Amino acid sequence: MKPTVFHNLAARALSAALIAAPLPAVAALAVGAAAPDFTVQATQSGKVFTFSLDAALKKGPVVLYFYPAAFTKGCTIEAHDFASAMPDYRKYGATVLGISADQLDK
Repeated sequence: MKPTVFHNLAARALSAALIAAPLPAVAALAVGAAAPDFTVQATQSGKVFTFSLDAALKKGPVVLYFYPAAFTKGCTIEAHDFASAMPDYRKYGATVLGISADQLDK
């Protein structure tokens, strides 16, 4: 099939849209590196609260784990594993926080 003006314009529009689309921020920390301070809106048992890493670290160690979305197979297993290990984390006075890009109402 011979490219038409429409195909050319459509390809250019798609390319422009892909270039202009916001990309998620990606950053990596080395194992054992200190996380940068942050404050986020969070939920626990359906209740919204503000979580501050700085404030949590003043109370003791903090364990952060990251997952893509709530209530998906792998993420549910990961969250369950952390929940099962909570008695061990509590022995050390640790706060455990799972972080995703989900909306708070999910």
